[in-house]
Amino acid sequence: MTYLQMICFISLAETQKMSITASALGLSLSTLSKYIDRLEDEFSVTLFIRKGSRKVLTREGELIYPSIKYMAKQYDDMRRELRTHTSPYDSHISIGIGYQQSHVMRQLTAFIKAHPKVEVAVTECSSNEICSMLNSGRADIGIVYEQIISKKYPRAHPISQDKLCAVVSTDHPLAQCKTISTNALQGEKFLLYKGDSLMYRYLLNVCIAAGFVPDVEYSTLRLSTLLINVAAGNGVTLLTEKTVDIQNISGVVALNLSENPLLTTCAVSLAEYPDQLHDTLIQYLLDGC
Repeated sequence: MTYLQMICFISLAETQKMSITASALGLSLSTLSKYIDRLEDEFSVTLFIRKGSRKVLTREGELIYPSIKYMAKQYDDMRRELRTHTSPYDSHISIGIGYQQSHVMRQLTAFIKAHPKVEVAVTECSSNEICSMLNSGRADIGIVYEQIISKKYPRAHPISQDKLCAVVSTDHPLAQCKTISTNALQGEKFLLYKGDSLMYRYLLNVCIAAGFVPDVEYSTLRLSTLLINVAAGNGVTLLTEKTVDIQNISGVVALNLSENPLLTTCAVSLAEYPDQLHDTLIQYLLDGC
């Protein structure tokens, strides 16, 4: 039984959805099925049965679940212990952080300077990749928007809030409005950022909740290029207010949405009982953001 097989088993037992588990771990459905099949072959028992669209543990699966979760935790603890003997650092922490979280990155940089004996590995990536890193044990803490992830992690600490805005060119008829409803954008050509699939899905759902399916331009643009196109009048977009401020592109204006959709930046972790280092880092983020 490999570590990845254990993680697959634990994740599927908790999500009860093959598609969610495969996506979270960055695996194809066929690969996930093979890992589960091999685990069942190894134990010579059926671990999951299908109930509707869910995969639920059998009696044998329920009996073995605590042991596999314990072994996975022991493996993680052993890895952390080994690092203390093979590294000049006293401890190590791995962090996955979403794009455009510069205010959090500043606090992480300050934490690193204040704790030189702690090795901090920071990976900037999409929300989907952060979830995959957490679920596979490659990240100890993930910095993500709480509203765009489907899984509820054992530990989730709100750090800061940002609001979603409509972004139009300064020549757009709506540009003089301070606040508009999302529905006012119906019929517009949308340029949505697709570099983060979970965020993209969230933006689509915001439009659908407002009563329309957005006409999305089929293109993958970087955020800066996307805003340059908005400034040129080639479409409108939805972005967080902080993202618009960070990009600092002239010719665009961010409009408040009357629905006031808020996004909460959270530090999430799989660890139900985090060690003191985790708590120290979380508190550092909470105090500074």
